[in-house]
Amino acid sequence: MRYVSALIAVRDIKKAREFYEGLFGLTASEDYGENVTYSCGFSLQEGFSRILGLPEPAYTRGVEGFELYFEEDDLESLVAKLPQYGAELLHGIKEMPWAQRVVRFYDLDSHIIEAGESFAAIVRRLLATGMDEDEIARITQQTKEFVLECKELVDARR
Repeated sequence: MRYVSALIAVRDIKKAREFYEGLFGLTASEDYGENVTYSCGFSLQEGFSRILGLPEPAYTRGVEGFELYFEEDDLESLVAKLPQYGAELLHGIKEMPWAQRVVRFYDLDSHIIEAGESFAAIVRRLLATGMDEDEIARITQQTKEFVLECKELVDARR
């Protein structure tokens, strides 16, 4: 068996596509009208309840125990765009114990979306503060090798 993708039920495929493609710049790899698959590994499905033969509300509302995760290093710009796409902010940008800055919001169908800095960006940000590699590895829960690779990229850009 092989994993293919996650599918989320949406009420309006057109609006959902505008949301995900506009906000995240996603490109559909397959488009079947009511079903769209993105190359990043998830799909949108309009009419999911109808397909399953269930009452409409059963599969068209997000749940609190599930979220889609994206990485975006410019969180401030992303948060500024959220109202334009009708996203409801769950919480503003906050720093997690592993030093990653994240924001969470709801899509148009109440699915939770988390956008967080990439770990390479976190390492670069912490290196810029003068923190040493061992401390960065400990805080971010990344290997020292990863931290050193990120540092080499920063040094190469100088």
